[in-house]
Amino acid sequence: MNQEVQKDWLEELRSGKYAKGKHHLKNIDGKFCCLGILCEIWKNKVQPEKQWQPGLTALGQAYKMINSYSIPAKPILDWAGIDTNIACFLGKLNDDTETFEEVIAEIEKL
Repeated sequence: MNQEVQKDWLEELRSGKYAKGKHHLKNIDGKFCCLGILCEIWKNKVQPEKQWQPGLTALGQAYKMINSYSIPAKPILDWAGIDTNIACFLGKLNDDTETFEEVIAEIEKL
């Protein structure tokens, strides 16, 4: 994993700025999955002109980034230096826990 991205991601996860959401990168109520926070960092640092787009999924309304609601798109994963398997693991862990603490512990190992 890109060490600078890891540092920024962990900092944002610990910051308390984000309410924890599940099942989508960013829920319609503004809650974020851990992977949504990664997308937000990418957006702010790499593509500030990109905006979250509202839409409807099988699980309800949510926001998407680069046509994805649940797993960051390949350009974001490549920038972060993680693959789809790691992203899926972290997304499931996010959805199965009530806080970001277990996700933080796993990201620290990358």
